[in-house]
Amino acid sequence: ELEYYCNNKIKPLNLNQAKQQLIGQLAIQYENNQNEVLSMGKSILNYNKIDTLLTTNQEIEKITEEEIQEVAQKVFKKNKYSQIKYIH
Repeated sequence: ELEYYCNNKIKPLNLNQAKQQLIGQLAIQYENNQNEVLSMGKSILNYNKIDTLLTTNQEIEKITEEEIQEVAQKVFKKNKYSQIKYIH
């Protein structure tokens, strides 16, 4: 399945479902004040800024099928990962 996304774009419906799932998970995470404060602290340390949930959601919505395929091609190159086969 990893190779599939290297050679084919994710279907728009699947991409939209993944985006909505991620946005929903972030919304649940931000309901917990402690998680929100920890996230803000990490953001300040790493990026010297704090993105709002709205900004983050907008960035997620901008992700395209082409970008997913490009990342898959970079991350899942055959020569970059190993396989272990168990033979009985």
